[in-house]
Amino acid sequence: MPDNKYIIPEEKEIIRGENNFSEKCVIHPVEEDDRRYVISFKDYKKKKCDIDDINQTANLQKALRWFRDVGLASTEDEIPKSDRIKNSGNYSFLYNGLSDEDVEIREYKFGGTNRIFYYVDEATKTVNCILIKHSHLEY
Repeated sequence: MPDNKYIIPEEKEIIRGENNFSEKCVIHPVEEDDRRYVISFKDYKKKKCDIDDINQTANLQKALRWFRDVGLASTEDEIPKSDRIKNSGNYSFLYNGLSDEDVEIREYKFGGTNRIFYYVDEATKTVNCILIKHSHLEY
């Protein structure tokens, strides 16, 4: 990475579609502090996911707004408020098999018993979504 705090613009050529037409795009400078968080599902526990059981449109909209707000956040304070989850009791399975063992899992509540469990990796500005649940945790 360059010594200055900007990402140097560079031109990239993109090949798309069956016709193999190309178009050029420019990556614009972004100050390091203005980088937005990215959302990752690398540690997602798909077998325990309840997203298909969330049947109220209002609750799904709340979940989508949370993902939107995370993607627009440039500081951890801008991520919607959530509770910290300890590695104990019904929550301990959330910590099993994570790529980074030294994390603090958080729980975002978005209506009734609906929850998004995640952790933040500040070094990479990544929010790692672990699980979306509709029911209380009982494992």
